[in-house]
Amino acid sequence: GKNRWGFDKSVQCSNTELTGYGGHVMIHGEGKGYVEGVELHRMGQTNVLGRYPMHFHLLENTCHDCYFRHSSVHRSYYRCVSIHGTHNMTVTENVGYDVTGYCYYLEDGIEEDNTISFNLAAHIHYIG
Repeated sequence: GKNRWGFDKSVQCSNTELTGYGGHVMIHGEGKGYVEGVELHRMGQTNVLGRYPMHFHLLENTCHDCYFRHSSVHRSYYRCVSIHGTHNMTVTENVGYDVTGYCYYLEDGIEEDNTISFNLAAHIHYIG
């Protein structure tokens, strides 16, 4: 059968094993990130700086109403959500499970006035 977008649901990804190399979403430049209700599965790239499942990158104060909420990140190869040089955004009510590295990550430690609330991180693995 077909899903609601018309794609054949019987087509499977040929790589079903963990590889350490997955996709990533980066909001940067003049971008705006209003991300809600998504499932990020097998995302991120192990030990590759900046390649996290969800990455708000150097937005400074230009994305004060941006958010990542009501979503899940699981079997991630490298972290969950990174806030890097971005201020006044919200990360709330998310679940991170079976993740390598920090799950909710302030990349430089200079990020200000962000709301990180009511998130769960479980079965987190150290980067080795």
